[in-house]
Amino acid sequence: TSDHFSTGPANMSFTVEHHFMGPGSYRKARPASVSSSGFHSQRRRHTYSQPSSIDSLETFNGDMTRRSEKEILQALNDRFAGYIEKVRNLEMHNRNLEAEAAALRQSQAGRASVGEHYERELCDLRDLLQQLTGEKARAALEHEHLEEDIQHLRVRLEDEARNREELEAGRLSEAARSNQNAIRGSQEEIAEYRRQLQSRTIELETLRGMKESLERQRMESEDRHQDDLNSLQETINQLDNELKTTKWEMASQLKDYQELLNVKMALDIEIAAYRLVRAKKHTYLKCLIGFLMSKL
Repeated sequence: TSDHFSTGPANMSFTVEHHFMGPGSYRKARPASVSSSGFHSQRRRHTYSQPSSIDSLETFNGDMTRRSEKEILQALNDRFAGYIEKVRNLEMHNRNLEAEAAALRQSQAGRASVGEHYERELCDLRDLLQQLTGEKARAALEHEHLEEDIQHLRVRLEDEARNREELEAGRLSEAARSNQNAIRGSQEEIAEYRRQLQSRTIELETLRGMKESLERQRMESEDRHQDDLNSLQETINQLDNELKTTKWEMASQLKDYQELLNVKMALDIEIAAYRLVRAKKHTYLKCLIGFLMSKL
């Protein structure tokens, strides 16, 4: 299984404390060294955690819906690398403790005065060694469980990927059918629009021909009307000239008539005077004749 996961430090995205330290973690301090032992300067405090595989697995299961398969496998890979690194650290720490215990045993023979302190420290070291051994066993067990979880997750991811592919294929097929129907409907609409466009084009050409014909008729009618108007204007001008001539002739005739009327009136007066004279002469003659007849 370790061949499928990278164990180098450069590939670890999570530290050991990030994966294994949790609410149940604890810090075990090594016993205080005796001031005269000379080994206390190399002792440091180390931190170990209780297994939290179930909580971590639930966290991964909760994040599966939000992460891609590659991210989940990478996280599991980093976590597995953290387990391996922890086991190595525990083994190295065990070797250091065993070497330190051996050194304490060797120095105990020459330092009987501090034997009691060393004995207590050795007891503490044995307890710590036993605890680390148990921790190592739990880490190995959790390692096995993690491999099983990884296998289960891989199977689950493959199933989910296959189901997603099938669903996606079905969705794409349905979308393709829907798009095909939409394309067919659009093609029918386009054909109908083309027929309507052709009909409207024919109608437009017909109307354009009618418009041109009416425009020609209008221009011809305007030309005819303009000719008629020009002819009428010439007639009006001619009649106007004739009217002016007639008025002038009438004025001249009226003047002649007035002169003739004056002459006539003068003649009438002369005739009346002549008749009066004749009447007077006739009366005188009758009176004279009557007088003469009376004398006879």
